[in-house]
Amino acid sequence: RQGAMVSNILGVAKIGAIGAFVLFGFAVAVPAGATAVAASSPPAGFPLLTGLGVAIIAVLWTYDGWNTFSFSAGEVRNPTRNIPLALMMGTGLVTLLYLAVNLAYLRALPIDQMAGVTRVAERAAQALWGPGSAAVISAAIMVSGFGCLHANILVGARVYYAMARDRIFFAPVGRVHPRYLTPAVA
Repeated sequence: RQGAMVSNILGVAKIGAIGAFVLFGFAVAVPAGATAVAASSPPAGFPLLTGLGVAIIAVLWTYDGWNTFSFSAGEVRNPTRNIPLALMMGTGLVTLLYLAVNLAYLRALPIDQMAGVTRVAERAAQALWGPGSAAVISAAIMVSGFGCLHANILVGARVYYAMARDRIFFAPVGRVHPRYLTPAVA
């Protein structure tokens, strides 16, 4: 319960930070030079595929929840209904948030100022709200990373626990803590 509570708090903080970035990103005036987005043209052919391939690397962890959610499927009430529903709703929400935050980035910065930049959120925040906003964005990203790591540790143990209970992994890993009733060894 405590692990789930921490995961929920971190998830709400992450979604809230992204939502606030989007809302406040569209609430302020467009920074000077940011309207150059329309003048940019995407690369064609092989450079386009290379760019998409590199971009997808950064996106994959964003959608990692669909995979790790299934690790705890044995503990879900009404799994035939709730697992597909959670997967569709979660993936849909992440997609909408991802598109919205990228629109806010595009509103803040022209494409040429994003090219080759690994910390686009920080640069966009600085363009929208000034240099002090970079620290806030960095803190939000740290909370987000901690939330992802926490969720992966929490559900990852369930795989080893289930394997031990099915007698295909070391038996001690399948033990449950006598007081907390959690797979503590896993």
